[in-house]
Amino acid sequence: MGPTYFAVWAYIIAHAKPPGEVEVNPRVVAALIGCSPEQVEEAMAVFLQPDPLSRNTAHDGRRLLPLGPFTYEVTGWDKYQQMRNEEARREQNRLAQQRFRERKQASAKGKQESAQSAHVDVDVDSKKRGKSARRPESVSEEVWRDWLAHRRRKRATVTTTVLRTFEREAEKAGMKLEDAIATSIAQGWAGFRAEWVESEQRQRQQRQQRHIPNLPLGAASCSCQNCVDFRLKQANLDKR
Repeated sequence: MGPTYFAVWAYIIAHAKPPGEVEVNPRVVAALIGCSPEQVEEAMAVFLQPDPLSRNTAHDGRRLLPLGPFTYEVTGWDKYQQMRNEEARREQNRLAQQRFRERKQASAKGKQESAQSAHVDVDVDSKKRGKSARRPESVSEEVWRDWLAHRRRKRATVTTTVLRTFEREAEKAGMKLEDAIATSIAQGWAGFRAEWVESEQRQRQQRQQRHIPNLPLGAASCSCQNCVDFRLKQANLDKR
């Protein structure tokens, strides 16, 4: 298992509610932990499979059981619940509130910058609207439809000028145009800037580098690099 598997599992444990039910939407989780929806689906497939090497012998070692669309049951929930003592939960809540404030500040900054460059990103005056852009071949029809709907919710249009801006900023960020569009949808951005992506990546790296206080090394609910490395080492030892 790679780091993505542990990041997905950490999300599951952190968001599961008694008696162990959790909702996992691959698109949402991918946007939060910084990977593709396909990688999340791959990890989920592993968690749903029997594992003869698992220490939890219930349900043939499966870590998850399907309950409904995007809804699952965490097997061995009591064990993970014991690991999350009251102090750890308070710390997780504090970090969650901190991340919310950071996202809110970044969103406010993005809205301010978008307002300052409204002639590029958001067409407010219908008389000044440019020609509607056509879907480039590099962007799938599904992503294009989602983007048009997203822009309508933002009361913005997709003109050739907007599309050129996205192409230019996507190139700066080292991304494909379709990935840049999908990122703007997932983040709720009206526009797209390379520096916004860099800011999100820095914040994600900072969060991943922090160890949750009072949790033992290798705790499933912590995604810092030391805990990830420890769990990888333990997993390799269990397979021997």
